Amino acid sequence: MIKKSLEGKWIAGGLSLALLLMGFVSLVSYQNATRLIASANQMKQTHQVLKTLTDVVATLTNAEAGRRGYILFEDEEELERYNLAIQDIDSKITQLQQLLDNDPNQQKRLAKLDALIEQRLAFFQQLSDLYENKKSRAAQDSLIAQTKQNQREILQIVAQI
Repeated sequence: MIKKSLEGKWIAGGLSLALLLMGFVSLVSYQNATRLIASANQMKQTHQVLKTLTDVVATLTNAEAGRRGYILFEDEEELERYNLAIQDIDSKITQLQQLLDNDPNQQKRLAKLDALIEQRLAFFQQLSDLYENKKSRAAQDSLIAQTKQNQREILQIVAQI
C-alpha cells in the first residue's frame, strides 16, 4: 500500500514538473516572439526613416539642379522642376516628423535639419537673385561658399539621424 502511494506521488511530481517545464518554455517562447515582432517593427521604422531622409537629400539635389538649369539655360521647365522640388520637401519633412515623434533627440536633430534646409532654400533664392541681377562674382562666390558649408551641415545631421 505504501509502495503504491509513493509511486503515485512520484508520478504526480513528475507530471507536475513536466507541466511546469512546458509552461516555462511556453513563456520564454512567447517573450522571444514578442521581442522579434518589436525588433521587426523597429527595423521597418528605421528603414522608412532612412528612405525618407534619402528622399529629402535627393529632393534638395533636384531643387539645386533645377535652379542651376534655370540660371544657366533660362529654361522655364527647370524653374518648374525647382518649384516642384521645393514643395515636395515640406511633405517629406512632415513625414519624418511623424516617423520620429517618439524620440525627443531625433526631433531636435530634425528641427535643426529643417532650419538648415530653410537656410539652404534661402541661399538658392539669393543666388538666383544675384545671377538675375548680374551682381558681382565675389558676392556670388561668397554665397556659394556658404551654400557648400550648409550642405555639409545638412549631410552631417542626416548622418546623425
